Amino acid sequence: MKALKALIWGVVMLLLVVFLFQNREVLLYEMDLKLVLFRVTFRSMPIPLYALILGSLFLGVLATVLYCGLGNLRMRQTLRSLQRENENLQEELRSLSPAATASKGGGPVTRSWREPGT
Repeated sequence: MKALKALIWGVVMLLLVVFLFQNREVLLYEMDLKLVLFRVTFRSMPIPLYALILGSLFLGVLATVLYCGLGNLRMRQTLRSLQRENENLQEELRSLSPAATASKGGGPVTRSWREPGT
């Protein structure tokens, strides 16, 4: 399975390199960005197209990591809170358990279950 996965990744990388070499002129084309706000115009310096694509990709990955990271942070806080509550309830159960068994003879509680009507 690892060999198949490595082969697939190798083919993908080879196709990517071929694509980049065939489209070199297009990717090196420089463009400037313009933003107009209330009659005020902002212009960027000329930026190659590949830099715009990589920058957009980076910003998308960063936004995804931040979104997922904040969700994981909330889940961790909830998990810690529930673990503390569980520990407190188990401690309370342990503290009540010897008192309950001492008053009933000290042995474990056993029950036999019968089918209804027998």
